[in-house]
Amino acid sequence: MVLLSGIMAGPFAGIIILAAGILIAFFAGFSQSRRINIIIASVTAASYAAAIYINIRNYLSAGTAATYLTNTGLAETIISAALLFCGLNVLFFLALDKLSRRDFVRQVIILSFAVVSMLWLVISDNIVLFTVSLIVSILSIFNFLASSGKDQSGVSEYAGGFGLRPAAAAGFVLLGFSLLAGTGTMGSISSIPALEKTGDPLFMMAALFLGCAVYLFFFLYPFQGLLLGLSARTDVFSNQVVWMLYIPAGIVMLIRLETFFDIFYGRQNIYGFVFLALLAFLNLLGPGLALVRSFNIKRIFTLFLLFQLGTLLLVKAAGFTGRGPSYTAGIFDLWVLFIIITVFLPLSMFSRVLETSGGMIDRSRGFLRSRPYAGSCFVIILIWWLASNIYLCFLNGPLPGALLMEQGAEAAVLYAGCAAALALMAANIIRILVILFARPLENLPPSAASLPLVFYIYISFFALAAAAAAVLVFTGNAGTGQDSIQIWGSSFYIFGSGN
Repeated sequence: MVLLSGIMAGPFAGIIILAAGILIAFFAGFSQSRRINIIIASVTAASYAAAIYINIRNYLSAGTAATYLTNTGLAETIISAALLFCGLNVLFFLALDKLSRRDFVRQVIILSFAVVSMLWLVISDNIVLFTVSLIVSILSIFNFLASSGKDQSGVSEYAGGFGLRPAAAAGFVLLGFSLLAGTGTMGSISSIPALEKTGDPLFMMAALFLGCAVYLFFFLYPFQGLLLGLSARTDVFSNQVVWMLYIPAGIVMLIRLETFFDIFYGRQNIYGFVFLALLAFLNLLGPGLALVRSFNIKRIFTLFLLFQLGTLLLVKAAGFTGRGPSYTAGIFDLWVLFIIITVFLPLSMFSRVLETSGGMIDRSRGFLRSRPYAGSCFVIILIWWLASNIYLCFLNGPLPGALLMEQGAEAAVLYAGCAAALALMAANIIRILVILFARPLENLPPSAASLPLVFYIYISFFALAAAAAAVLVFTGNAGTGQDSIQIWGSSFYIFGSGN
């Protein structure tokens, strides 16, 4: 009992709980019994919830813990809880679609294995363990995506190319860490800031390789075609796997690598600023322009996601204005992860119900007009998404408007491009709402007359959460700074020394 108590109080407690759930699922084999599938789904969901609880409890009781291989603190606890929540939602959607299928238990095992590898990615500090965790995460997510969409013709066409991009990203990470190891005594991510060798050619090459890894992983311009093709030609569940497993894994990788990129922030470099600002504008304006003539709902939401990923480049460009944002990039990345979770989970549920009319918004005219409650939730979620991005870029977020006063022309260009991109996205949101609230045309096929209760419960949860968060921020009871999150007057330093 003492040994078990010690293990459950350590940094691997959440992983051990999920591993126990996987072991129980193995005993079910390839059961064709719906009752057994329900039991396995319930046990797996309970293991995810228990892992969230035990990780939070361990941090509150023991605080930050560091070993040769791992490092756990407030940031790791928050990110692990977010990933487990994503896994729990993917499990929920998997049960909705495939609970009666023979391969349901096998897919649950693959999903849990993917979540476990992502948790290792969060806590790993040793560069070898980090690289191995990243590779295993990519393989697990790709295997889960391929197995869940094996009956769809669209997956076979795009899955190969989709898998090559993250594989190349993992290769660039391996090359980058290999070069960093050659710049000095470095075996862990936490030791990177001590190097400070920005003039070393090997160090600059490592920065190039790691930057390429992040860029390729997120399918940013001009590599977005593969992601858009996959989203439009596969079912909603395959999109949910990408949105809630693959993208969060990439954001976790970026957050961990910010320790390295932070060395370059605050060093005024006009060439770095122009290059990153150009990439940011391409990835912010591109999705907005593509949305103008898009009608496929899965493609539309994927373009929203690409826009959100494009905002990650904003804070990188701001770092080269010489402002020196302390831990700003990590906080920004974490906010983007929260936005993706709170916005794209309910949007994916809307994608499911809109599939009843072919998944095209022009064939779903009046869909929300006849369902005022669902329409209200849809409007709240889209307003929350737009307001969150405005807050991050212009108000009291990691990129406050004071930057415009401090840095002059460079910041003015940055904010002008960001404002134009947000205005374009707002116009596209209005266009989508006008279509979905318009009077339906007589020659269009009717949508499902009623929606399931689970749909209303699910969207209500996120709509209420978004409304509550907006009220807290508007009243000044919650907010974020350059290196902290404030809640009811208390500051929590996620990445900074104040933690």
